[in-house]
Amino acid sequence: MTSTAAASTTVPATGAPSGDPPPASGRAGFLAAGDTPFWLRVPEFRDRRTIDTGSALILLRPDDCAAVLRDARFTQWNMAQVERNPQIDPRFVERRRQAFLSMEGLDHLRLRRLAMVALTPAAMNAQRARMRAVMDRLIDPVIGAGRMDAVKDVLVHYPLPVICAVLGVPDEDIPFFARTAEDWVRWMWGGPAAVPAALAAHDAMDAYMTGLIARRAQALGDDVISGLIRAELEGDRLTREEVIHTAASLIVPGLETTYSTLGSGLYLFTQHPEQWALLARDPSLIPSAVEEILRFAPVGPTLERIANEDAQVNGLHIARDTHVVLALASVNRDPELFPDPDRFDVTRTPQRGHMTFGGGRHLCLGMHMARAELQEGLGCLVRRLARIELDGPVTWSAPLGFQGPRALPVRFTARA
Repeated sequence: MTSTAAASTTVPATGAPSGDPPPASGRAGFLAAGDTPFWLRVPEFRDRRTIDTGSALILLRPDDCAAVLRDARFTQWNMAQVERNPQIDPRFVERRRQAFLSMEGLDHLRLRRLAMVALTPAAMNAQRARMRAVMDRLIDPVIGAGRMDAVKDVLVHYPLPVICAVLGVPDEDIPFFARTAEDWVRWMWGGPAAVPAALAAHDAMDAYMTGLIARRAQALGDDVISGLIRAELEGDRLTREEVIHTAASLIVPGLETTYSTLGSGLYLFTQHPEQWALLARDPSLIPSAVEEILRFAPVGPTLERIANEDAQVNGLHIARDTHVVLALASVNRDPELFPDPDRFDVTRTPQRGHMTFGGGRHLCLGMHMARAELQEGLGCLVRRLARIELDGPVTWSAPLGFQGPRALPVRFTARA
């Protein structure tokens, strides 16, 4: 379906700064201005190819970002900082090297190929009924009130039981993951001080997954962990340790990203109720609506890489050891890829996809799971809520983490 004026509206750049270059403090300076998510302030940077902050080179063009993601000379910035910091426990460094999200080279490609056998769109489609059941169970207690904090009452509680159900984790073990997930990811922006808690979380997760996988191997089912155990390509199989690390890598990163994406989407729909009405009239638009939310309001507005040697990227010279920040939120608003890119349009059918899931060797392993979760979560909300509007001030997450609402009070009318 093509975009029409009646089916789309422009989102204002609420809280946008003056357009001056960001302060020379790398990714933090680029993202921190204002008290709204970065994706509400993207248009001011569109006429530039790069921004040199003095401590980082920020790339704003799609082809440049895609080229870096494909280029083996660029590896993950966060992991490089862990490896180069003598104050960080060597055990944590080694554990991160084993993690799927941190791996590079042939080992990463081999593990990725095998893991994808268990994470196909068809495999995730088989889990959709579980996803719908979780969201309906969360909506039931609030549906009669006519108002809720959408994040605190519903959305924040959605991803963990879904991911646990999809992977085959028993319901009684969900509190364990709730306790460990926050410490697991905090090292990515918390610095060395967050490492001891992160290492303890990794150790606890490894111990739990070791026991779970041993039990599941004795009684394989239709869950993803069973699929990882079964996965085989040309006689090659995942080792027990690889199954453990891959399963753990799927559980934790998908929690905050999922509820933040749904929260940002609901916020956008409160600003543009005609888009919500479109989904109610035509539920077949749910998949394109999810892609538009991912494009317009990415929870991770950047990816960070380090150049391991001097490199030429599309004629752009990038020196060794340069901290390269890929501004995915800007890429997702490129007018050549997305006509009228500041328009939030659930009927949009672009010729080329957004880059919210990254690209190249590190294209998000769990993207089919994420898409299914988001589509089923949004679909349930549209099916249950006839009207939705803000019922108080929205509170947003800190700019250096995943970006999305942390408080989203809304009023709504339940559908008959």
